[in-house]
Amino acid sequence: MLTNPVNASPLPPSPQTAVPNGATAAAAASQTPLYYLGFTALLLLLFVVFSRLAETIAVLIGANLRISMTLLLVSTAVAVVQRDAIRRLRGGAGFYLILLTGWFFLCVPTSVHKGGSVRHLTSYWITSVLAAFCVLVYPNTTASLRRILYAITAGVLLVGFARSESSVFTLGALGNPNLYSQHLLYGVPFLFLPLARNGVASFKGIIAAACISLLVVKVLYTGSRASLIAVAILGFVFFLSLPVMQKLIAVACVIPLAAAALLTMPEQAWQRYSTLFSQDETIAHTEEEISAIESANARKRHLEQSIDLTIRNPILGVGPGMFAVASADYSKELGERAYWKETHNSFTQISSESGLTGLLLYLAMLFSAILTLWKGIRLTRRAPRGSELESAGQIAVMLLFSMLAMIITGAFSSSAYLHYFPLLCAFATVTARIIDDNRAPAGQRPPVLAARSPQPGMRLRPAAAQRSLPNFGLPAAPYRRQN
Repeated sequence: MLTNPVNASPLPPSPQTAVPNGATAAAAASQTPLYYLGFTALLLLLFVVFSRLAETIAVLIGANLRISMTLLLVSTAVAVVQRDAIRRLRGGAGFYLILLTGWFFLCVPTSVHKGGSVRHLTSYWITSVLAAFCVLVYPNTTASLRRILYAITAGVLLVGFARSESSVFTLGALGNPNLYSQHLLYGVPFLFLPLARNGVASFKGIIAAACISLLVVKVLYTGSRASLIAVAILGFVFFLSLPVMQKLIAVACVIPLAAAALLTMPEQAWQRYSTLFSQDETIAHTEEEISAIESANARKRHLEQSIDLTIRNPILGVGPGMFAVASADYSKELGERAYWKETHNSFTQISSESGLTGLLLYLAMLFSAILTLWKGIRLTRRAPRGSELESAGQIAVMLLFSMLAMIITGAFSSSAYLHYFPLLCAFATVTARIIDDNRAPAGQRPPVLAARSPQPGMRLRPAAAQRSLPNFGLPAAPYRRQN
């Protein structure tokens, strides 16, 4: 009897299912009620964090309910008692996160404001590391990993569709166009998973494609020049990965969408984008263009100051989270106005606040994650359709796109201590572990995992959609006769 690999079940395998290396059976056996409690808390935590729901509720009711902290503590407490929890910290992202955490706290005694550095690390970095630790522990299969990515995507979608000029989503960090667009771009690649698994002609594929289009339009409407560059690069890389016929389909779909976006784009966004090509101060500019030019000049000034502070403090930096304080003191030394702003560059943020050693460790973590994802994509390139390996390869591709988006936008925002990069590196480590667990021994072909049986009484059923990255769209044979 034929099986449908599109609807692969995350449940423990049935007797007809081949299980590579016993990995799936071991994962199913470890899923106790306590595990589900911690895993559910992690899903809720990531949704709350990426939807900014806790901050929104605090603004609406005027009280902080500590929703994120409660979920983080529950998820972490359960993760600590899970089997192999500590062992999973020894390699990959866990190893670098431990090193970076130790180094950041080593930089506190020489900080220009020791108490401020401690508060910054405990408020941002430690919470990011604990969330990454939970990600390293809980997912054992691609099904559980997809649930985590979908929880993040749901939060991003809520922010993208709920934010307006009068909503509470304009408050705080997401009121900044660069951080807001970076936040959206983090989750956009994960929306390609339903397309890869089900095809663009499926119901899930259509919904995912619509959400991708709307989020990209939202990003363009912000007027963030960094995000415009990121969208252009990601779109170009994705276009190159498609075969010829799919390139033609992509062009046919993108042209009307791009035309609609350009015609409806706010004037403020146009004015900000225009400064990418001309910043001649002798030409008359609108207030929005002047604001964009001043913003670009301020970013350049902060970048230069962060490099100067790195040179002056190459070993331990000025202290985690203390660039604004050190920059203000530095400006006073030069007889300039103090702006009390961030670096607007995640990488010089790390170098100026924790020295060159901190920057090298941070870059090593990112580079290791990129290599891990690239290796995973190569290992799963010829994986059987519907297998755990193929699904892991699809996730690796989406994670690589998200990492690329964060690196580009991170060069224009101060987000080094936030959850974006630590979580991506943890996802890369988990994906590599799933691939290693499901690879067949040398000389053997990896078996296809469990698939749901077709409904009785049906003579025909849809064929599996083309679900690898270069094969989005309709299957070659829409229907095939069942044995």
